[in-house]
Amino acid sequence: GLRWAPRAFPLGVGLAVENLGMGTTSGQYRERLPAVVQLGVSWAQKWGDWTVIPMADVRKVADEDLVVPVALEAQWNGLSLRTGFPVGRPEARPSFGLGYLGDSWGIDAGLGWHAALGFAPSGQLTLRF
Repeated sequence: GLRWAPRAFPLGVGLAVENLGMGTTSGQYRERLPAVVQLGVSWAQKWGDWTVIPMADVRKVADEDLVVPVALEAQWNGLSLRTGFPVGRPEARPSFGLGYLGDSWGIDAGLGWHAALGFAPSGQLTLRF
């Protein structure tokens, strides 16, 4: 993927392409994963001590309908609050996240909807060296 987000400008643009070529092999059997192309934009806007960032993507997965994930993130002193929704996916539900990113470490937790699992939690620990 590629991301362009200069510090002097509030606009961010990203492009990701995934699953080109063979995904897995098992003995003599080869499995191709569906190709994914995603293009997104974000806009960071100061609002008092907070930075509010609306985001929107256009995502195309091979053999699936187009999906437009939209999200909103609010940041304050390393704290991040997020919510999002994938427009165009009939079974979708909103997702939520909370995180903290300091100078040398960060922690993040999320809760998103998965068609087979229902609400599925996620987490991430970040260490910077």
